[in-house]
Amino acid sequence: MNRDESIALLKEGAGRWNEWAQELLREREELRERGAWEVHKSRWHDKAAVDFRESPLKSRYDFSGFVFPGAACFRSATFWDASFLGAKFRGEADFGRAEFSGKADFSQAEFSDSVMFDGATLHNSRFWFTKFSGNTEFKGARFHGGSYFRDAMFSGGADFSQAVFRDGSNFQVVKFSGDASFRGAEFSAKADFERAEFSGSAAFGVAPLTPDSMFYPRLMYPGTALSPAKFSGDINFDRAKFSGEADFARVKFSRKALFLGTKFLGNTSFGEAVFSDAMGFTGAVFSGKTEFVVAAFSANANFNETRFSDEAIFTAAKFSKNAHFTKATFSGDADFSLVGFSSGTLFTKTKFAAGAIFVQCVFGGFTTFDGAKFESDSKIAAFNAINAKSFFSLAGASFLAAPDFTQSHFLEAPRLDNVDIAPPAFAGVKNMARWWRDFPSRLYAGKNLFKRDADASFAARWVAFKRPFKGHSNAPAHWRALKRLAAQSLDHSNESVFFKNEIITRRWDTDQPWHAVLWAGYLYQLTSDFGRSVMRPALLWLLSAAIFAWAYLGVADGPSPTAWIADSAAPALRCKTGAGDPRLAALGASTLKASLVFGLGADGDNKLNAYHACLYGEAADMRQRRQPSSEAGPPAIPFIAVLIGIVQSIVSATLAFLLLLAIRNYFRIK
Repeated sequence: MNRDESIALLKEGAGRWNEWAQELLREREELRERGAWEVHKSRWHDKAAVDFRESPLKSRYDFSGFVFPGAACFRSATFWDASFLGAKFRGEADFGRAEFSGKADFSQAEFSDSVMFDGATLHNSRFWFTKFSGNTEFKGARFHGGSYFRDAMFSGGADFSQAVFRDGSNFQVVKFSGDASFRGAEFSAKADFERAEFSGSAAFGVAPLTPDSMFYPRLMYPGTALSPAKFSGDINFDRAKFSGEADFARVKFSRKALFLGTKFLGNTSFGEAVFSDAMGFTGAVFSGKTEFVVAAFSANANFNETRFSDEAIFTAAKFSKNAHFTKATFSGDADFSLVGFSSGTLFTKTKFAAGAIFVQCVFGGFTTFDGAKFESDSKIAAFNAINAKSFFSLAGASFLAAPDFTQSHFLEAPRLDNVDIAPPAFAGVKNMARWWRDFPSRLYAGKNLFKRDADASFAARWVAFKRPFKGHSNAPAHWRALKRLAAQSLDHSNESVFFKNEIITRRWDTDQPWHAVLWAGYLYQLTSDFGRSVMRPALLWLLSAAIFAWAYLGVADGPSPTAWIADSAAPALRCKTGAGDPRLAALGASTLKASLVFGLGADGDNKLNAYHACLYGEAADMRQRRQPSSEAGPPAIPFIAVLIGIVQSIVSATLAFLLLLAIRNYFRIK
C-alpha cells in the first residue's frame, strides 16, 4: 500500500487493521502450502507493505496491538504521542530519521525481522520487554527524556553507534545475543546496564587498527565511526554478563563507573580508558585476556576480589588515587610494568598463580603485599627497578621462587617480616618432594639430547647433564638483591637466609665441579648451615671427639677397638704404663685435643702425656735408663697417632670457629 492507503486503513481502527493483516498472513500460509509462494512472493510483499514515509502523524495515534504482516516504513515520519505497545512487526520495520516529539512506547513489541531507528529522535522512549529478532540499528539516534530498554531482547546484532542519550538510559536485564556496538555513543546522564547479558562482542571503545590486535574491528554496518563511547553520567554494569568480546578501549567515564560482579567471559579491553570518578570491579570475573593498558584512574580504583582467569595487562596504567586489589586472583600472567601508583596500593592476600610483573613501577604511597601469594615457581615475580617512595610491606607474603628486586629503590627499608620464600632445590626438605616430582620431566630434555645427537659436543652433553641440578640462571642475583633489602631493613635473620640461598643457587652454574668453592659450599652447609646453626657444629664437635677416641684406641697395641667394649676383653683392659682404663684415657686424650686446651699450660700437657702413656706405654730407651722408683718418662706415641691428633686439632678448630660464628650471627655480635 502507498502512504494514502496506509493512512486510510489506519483511520479505520485496530480491528479493521488486524483483520486485514490476518487475511494476508493466511494467504501467505496457503501459498506456501500449495508451493506457489515463490511465484507470488513479490506481489504479496507489495500488498502487505505499509508506507507512512514522511507522514505528519501529529495527532495521537495508537498502534497498540497492531500486526504489521509485511514491511513497515515510517522513515522520516513525525509523531506526537505514539504507542506501539504489543505491536507485532512480521517484516522489516524502518523508523529511520523519524521524530517522536512526545512519548514513544514500544513496550512488549515484537520485531521479527530487522528494524532501523537510525538518526531517529525519540522522547521518553519505552522498549520494555521488547523483542528484536533481527538486526537492530539505532545508529545516530537521539534519545531525550530518558530511554528504557529494561528486559529487552536483541537476538541479532544491535548497533547503537553514535547514538546520543541526553538523559538517563536503562538497559537493565537486557539480553544481547548477537554483537552489540555502542562505539561513538554519548551518555550524558546515568546509564544502567545492571545484569545485562552480552552473548556476542560488546564494543564501547575503539580497538587498535591492527590485524593482530586483541580487538580487530568487526563493524556490523559499513561506515560506523571509530570513536569511543562517552559516559558523562554514572554508568552501572553491575552483574552484567559479556559472553563475547567486550571492548571499552579509549572510553571516557566522567562519573562513577560500576562493574560489580560483572562477568566478562571473552577477551576484554579497557585500553586507554579514562575513569575520572570512582570505579569498582569488586567481584568481577574476567575469563579471557584483559587489557587496561595506559588506562587512567583519577579516583579510587577498586578491584577487590576480582578474578582474572587469563592474562591481565595493566602496562603503563596510572592510578592517581588508591588502588585496591585485596583478595584479587590472577590465574594468568599479571603485567603491571611501568604502572604509576600515586597513592595507596593494596595487594593484600592477592593470589598470583602465574607471572607477576611490576617492572619499573612507581609506588608513591602506602603499599602492601601482606599475605599475597605468588604461586608459580617457573615464572618469577618481577619487581626489578621499582621505585617505592613510601611504606612498602611484604609481611606474610609467600613466594614459590625468589622474586626479582634487582636495582629496586626504596626510600624506606621494606618490611619483610614473616615473608616465606621457598628455598631452592636441596635447600629444604619440603622442597625436595617437589624437586623429585619434577625431576623426570627436567631430565627428559637431557636424555633426548643424547638420543637425538650422538655426536653432541662435550659442552652440550655437560649442559644436559647438569640441567636437573641447577635452577634459574638469574637466581643468585635475585637472592643477592633480597639480601640487600634485608640488610637495609636490619632484618638479620632473613639476611642470613638469603645469603644461604644465594650460595646454593650458584652451584652447577657459576660454581662448577672443578671449582673448590662448590665443594666448600657443600661442606659449609653440612657442618653449620652457612653459619646459621649452633646445634650442628656443637653436635659434630662431640661426635668427632668420640670418633677420634676410637681412632686412638685403634692404633694402640692390644685388643681391637670392638673387643675393648666386650666383657671378654676385661682382663686386658690395663694401661701399659700407670694405672687406669685405656678407654677413659683415649676419651680423655680426644677431649683435650678437641677442647684445644692441651697446649695452654703444663697441666694440660701432663694430662695428655699420662693419657698417651696409658695407651701406648713409655718409650723403650727411657724405660731402660730410668730407675724403677722414678716417675715414668715421655710416652711412646706412634706416628699414626700423631697424624690423627693433628687432623683432630684442625677439625676441632674448624668446628669451634663455626660454633662461635653461629653464636655471633645469632646475637649479631660486632
